[in-house]
Amino acid sequence: SKDDHDNDITKGFNEMEAEVRLTYETFSRQLAPYVGVSYETALGKARGQRRQEDESVDSSSLTAGVKFWF
Repeated sequence: SKDDHDNDITKGFNEMEAEVRLTYETFSRQLAPYVGVSYETALGKARGQRRQEDESVDSSSLTAGVKFWF
């Protein structure tokens, strides 16, 4: 496959993401609040393309929610 410069698509591995979540299971295990953090970065040619276009190459985010089942 080839790079598609018109659509900012490069071949190979372009991004990497890591995420960690901490879950607290309540007494019933059917309801579990959680918090998490994730980190994403561009790799290889995609990293260079983003820098040329003054875009961010790294990002991080926080996540919070409630997991439930019945």
